[in-house]
Amino acid sequence: FSFSCMFLFVKLMQGRANTFTMGFYRALCEIPIALCFCWQDGEHPAGPPNARGWLWVRGGTGAAAVLCFFYAIQHLPLPDAVTLQFTTPPFAAAFAVCLANEKWMLLD
Repeated sequence: FSFSCMFLFVKLMQGRANTFTMGFYRALCEIPIALCFCWQDGEHPAGPPNARGWLWVRGGTGAAAVLCFFYAIQHLPLPDAVTLQFTTPPFAAAFAVCLANEKWMLLD
């Protein structure tokens, strides 16, 4: 439900706010929630020291993906943009096989 509300909000803000502004406000809402979960679990917000570099890479690519998706929502019909978003898991699985040497299983 929350993703549907976010999609609708982004579509309604078309022409009123640009993609980066909406990405900023999404992060402004998301970061305090994530910090609360880190505090509750006793984890450091930046992650374990040996994985921080990869976590920065993951965060940067994730932020770029969100901005691209917000751009798509604003410039494409909503069903097309949502369909593009749902193609993410097959591409993630294919990249995991190619880049991280993951094994491809029958049910993947």
